[in-house]
Amino acid sequence: MQVKGRWPEVYQSLLFAPTVAAVSVASLVWLYLYLPAAGPLAQVLRAVGFEAPPLLADPQTALLAVALVANWKFLGFHYLIALAGLKAIPREVMEAARVDGAEGVPLLRHVLLPLLGPVLLFLLLSALASALEYAFVPVEVMTQGGPFGRTSHLMYAVYQEAFRFFRAGVAAAEAVLLTLGLGVLILGQLWLLEKRVPHG
Repeated sequence: MQVKGRWPEVYQSLLFAPTVAAVSVASLVWLYLYLPAAGPLAQVLRAVGFEAPPLLADPQTALLAVALVANWKFLGFHYLIALAGLKAIPREVMEAARVDGAEGVPLLRHVLLPLLGPVLLFLLLSALASALEYAFVPVEVMTQGGPFGRTSHLMYAVYQEAFRFFRAGVAAAEAVLLTLGLGVLILGQLWLLEKRVPHG
């Protein structure tokens, strides 16, 4: 946070770059990277003497491979917002806490996290708002719920039931469950963080 020069701007730009790309485009890029025969990842592994695993076809690794795309998209935006929150903390507060003997975990727990409460609340709620898109598009583009349903989830099941199997009743029931679950999760986070976010 205190680093001077051009390098912070460079790596911040690199971290934020995935946020600009559309989720579908990012999924296609990672799909190409994961290709077990001709993908760049496979070529690098073979160059150093390893066999390229079929990450998207293996039930043990498919979910992690798809989740990596969503986390890669999230990382830059959340990093910059958290960094802005850290920079907004007055230096005097940090110096006073250190004078009082707060270092390491106590400083993080009793000073930094309470002051970052509003920023963390925003990041959590924005993550929930974006989760629907980020959870659906990579699965549809990269695996279509496979292999053996290991990358499927409730939102994707709603889509499949409604538009592939044409079971409108089942899709509607799953959509209601999804909406209720997200509503309870958001309300729970608001209640929990409202008690921890300082006001005034």
